[in-house]
Amino acid sequence: FPVYVYYSARSMFHNVLFVVLLIIGLYFAMLMARKQKRKETKSPIGDLVSLTLAGLSGLFFGLAIITRTSELLWIAPMLIVLWLFNVKKVGVIKLILFLCFLFLAVMPVFYHNQILYGDFWKGGYSEMNQSIAQVAEASSDIVKGAAAGRFSYSRELLSRIKNNIFYFGFKPGQSAEMFKNYFVKMFYWIFWPAVFGLILFARKIRKWKRKHIAYLASYFIVSLILIFYYGSWRFYDNPDPSQITIGNSYTRYWLPIYLGALPFASMFIIRITKLLKKKNFIVAGGIIIVVLISLISLRFVLIGSDEGLVYSYGKQKRAKYEFDKVLALTEPNAVIITQYHDKLFFPQRKVIVGLFDNKNMVARYAKIADYLPVYYYNFALSPDAIDYLNRRRLGEAGLGIKEVEQVNKDFVLYRLIK
Repeated sequence: FPVYVYYSARSMFHNVLFVVLLIIGLYFAMLMARKQKRKETKSPIGDLVSLTLAGLSGLFFGLAIITRTSELLWIAPMLIVLWLFNVKKVGVIKLILFLCFLFLAVMPVFYHNQILYGDFWKGGYSEMNQSIAQVAEASSDIVKGAAAGRFSYSRELLSRIKNNIFYFGFKPGQSAEMFKNYFVKMFYWIFWPAVFGLILFARKIRKWKRKHIAYLASYFIVSLILIFYYGSWRFYDNPDPSQITIGNSYTRYWLPIYLGALPFASMFIIRITKLLKKKNFIVAGGIIIVVLISLISLRFVLIGSDEGLVYSYGKQKRAKYEFDKVLALTEPNAVIITQYHDKLFFPQRKVIVGLFDNKNMVARYAKIADYLPVYYYNFALSPDAIDYLNRRRLGEAGLGIKEVEQVNKDFVLYRLIK
């Protein structure tokens, strides 16, 4: 699947790791809830294996949660739905063991959150911290209001909870548009087979078992939450906001939606091949369809959009050249002021994300220049702009700017001088 391959190849994205841990947790949960054979039910070894699976499931769910804690918004409802369908199979002891190991996996995060952010439940997103605090406060007020018989106030509190959970906003129309762009159009060769596979599956509704209903219920709940939660926000990861590419955040946030649709796509492929009737034709037909889908997927992930892996590789080579060139032109203790390249030069160089549009920042640059070499890396400045900076904005702070070297056709390295 293109998104899975793409974000496995890109660095500093943890969405694939999260999904892998989640799938492992689901796998062990499925084994834990599996109906035991008669011999196993009477054997202490069978109980031990079942309890071990419960612990492993909780552990991997916990690891998935600490990898992307924000996904608790849909992981929690999914687990509740799956548990409701398997209450008898899971029982009390396995549930407690599952929760204990989940909590065990999350404990290191609580510890470091306390050190870094001053509270166990706070993280690096200030908006999310504020939302969690307000949701907790509103939930507490609902309980108190219900106990006191004040139900009218609860509507206002529920509205507060909704607004804080959907702090990106709640825009169903936009969510539908994003879903159309980033699934229906972008991955049409998976979306439409999945739709037809689901229709085929729905035709056999009388043969459905509890596990089928559990899968569908959890999958559609998760999909709706993800579509409306992330679809209500516009992400511009590509420099061109009008571009719809694999590198935009929707694709990695919606990985669970894509992966959950694959079984239905597989169902459709199997049904198509069975129309060929003869066994040899069925096998050959299945191979041809899978190879065709694989080739379409491979082409898309490599060159299918502006952020395909082939183009990304070219950008990486250019970035590596910039990195090497700027490091060769600057001292190890240098400070580089830049607007776009902070992640490229840090930590090999000290970096300030900034420009010259703020007089207070310019005054700070001047203080730093008393102790360390200071450089500015950005788009090439015109002679008039350099003259203005030397006379006014930088000159008033006792600074000047001179060109060191043009690194590529767009960006130039400058040095600030006292």
